[in-house]
Amino acid sequence: MPQQPMILRVHFYHATGQQTQSLASAAHHIAYMGSVEKHELLVDAEDRTTLASAAIHARYAGERDGSLGYFGTVDAATAAHHIQQVQGTVWRVILSVGEADALAMGGGLTTKAGWSAAAQKAVPTMIQRLGLDPGHVEWIAAVHRHQKHEHNPHIHLLFWEFGTPTRKTMKWSARELHDVRRAWAKELYAPELAVLGEAKTIARQSAVAMVTHLLDQAQGTARGSSWEQGFLQELLVRLGQLGTQLPGQGRLAYAYMPPATKQAVQEVARWMITQDATLQAAFHRYVAQAVQFGMVHWASPGTTDWGGQGSREQTRCGRADHSRTG
Repeated sequence: MPQQPMILRVHFYHATGQQTQSLASAAHHIAYMGSVEKHELLVDAEDRTTLASAAIHARYAGERDGSLGYFGTVDAATAAHHIQQVQGTVWRVILSVGEADALAMGGGLTTKAGWSAAAQKAVPTMIQRLGLDPGHVEWIAAVHRHQKHEHNPHIHLLFWEFGTPTRKTMKWSARELHDVRRAWAKELYAPELAVLGEAKTIARQSAVAMVTHLLDQAQGTARGSSWEQGFLQELLVRLGQLGTQLPGQGRLAYAYMPPATKQAVQEVARWMITQDATLQAAFHRYVAQAVQFGMVHWASPGTTDWGGQGSREQTRCGRADHSRTG
């Protein structure tokens, strides 16, 4: 589970320079991204004061042993030139992960190669979510090792459309921001998600197996086989009442049930969990794993705002998709 949230910030530059920063500022930011003076890019200690010399230095900075540099679809010099010709918006994205989290996942995100590999997958998804034409987008990024006084690896990424822009709005909607965050988290935290996903699946399968066993027992009572008084009898009654609200055939999907039917399913699931201690323990194990999985999408420092709040309700409903029996 991440110890710090992934930070994502978005800034805008526009050809008009109105209500935002100008394209010249965007071009200048490329030099900042590779600035040696700010000690944020792992390069040698040579002084580079002009934009031209910084661009030249950036071309080989990423190739030196132990250093980080630019990556993307264009080099620094080309990017600075092309940005000046942009007719629409240049977006600047800053992404940061905690150093402890980067090291816990094997250290890939402390390297240029690790960030580049993640970006090669995340950037196309980001472009798609924003409704841009992938064939007319260029981007460049640089990896930094410091963020203020913390040792958090992060990147500055600039991207833009060349030619006539397909997108008219600079700002992203809340949904777009959400989708972009998830796209980056999926790639940056891939090792963590693989481990947590496996643990979550095991916990869910255990809980589902217990529910299936209880349902089999309840169905057995209806055929006259031996059965216990109390819990199984009540379960059978509740399932019968629930069955009157379900369609007569086909595969059931909780996500597509009417609100009233969802409520009825939740009530039966809640009752089962409160009545059976073993099932309750399995449920809490699953929720604990789901919380850790969802924390990868943790958005706000100082809060526990994360992307998996729906897991508890989904778990109470057992399997989201199941075939009707009886």
